[in-house]
Amino acid sequence: MSVDIFDKYDIRARICAMLFVIAPMLLDGYVMIDAFRNITFTVLLASLILAYSCLFSCWIRFFGNKMDLKDYIVEFLMLDSKELSQKCLKRYYEKLSKLEPSFSDLLDYDKKKSQKILKDVSSWLRQKTRDEKFSLVREENINYGFIRNIYSLKKIFLIVFSLYSLLLVVLFGISVYSSSFEDVLSAKVWVCLIIHLLSYGIWIFGVTKKIFDFVARKYAREIVAAIDRL
Repeated sequence: MSVDIFDKYDIRARICAMLFVIAPMLLDGYVMIDAFRNITFTVLLASLILAYSCLFSCWIRFFGNKMDLKDYIVEFLMLDSKELSQKCLKRYYEKLSKLEPSFSDLLDYDKKKSQKILKDVSSWLRQKTRDEKFSLVREENINYGFIRNIYSLKKIFLIVFSLYSLLLVVLFGISVYSSSFEDVLSAKVWVCLIIHLLSYGIWIFGVTKKIFDFVARKYAREIVAAIDRL
């Protein structure tokens, strides 16, 4: 009997997001604390991360819901869409009306009316395309989930990480001016400072609204394209 604690989405969109957030601190521990390199401690740390991963997932959902997210599925299916031709929109509207009678008002081709209906269409499509046969949609959903999760924590992370880095700088200053610190500690702190600078670079230039929108649009395109396969 196999026991699956996490599915593919949980691992890549949530667990990987958690590890991405705490990676600088873990690397600091690995560099500064000898016990981190001990197998027993590593197993214990991995168990704690596993235990807290569910709570972290709840935090991510909480902060993610506070984000002002643009629904690109609705945008792509609007009558004035720049992504799809009118011929393509007509085909999708007819298909959606056949699949779900409550969407039949789309065939009136009224912009205001369709905008309200398309919000329900967006949620409906997300549910319907969770099936395993929509592998491309699932892949883009995982990518979208990952970037959304870490982007929702960006401001909080930078504030907390800045305070943590400031503490590290203080320790570095002590290691330079105090004879009670060994020279090797100074080298370790230098390594940690480099890790922090790299982490700042990744978070500032690699986790941006532009990248988030790019991934969100790709996810929306795959969902809309999946209408033909429903």
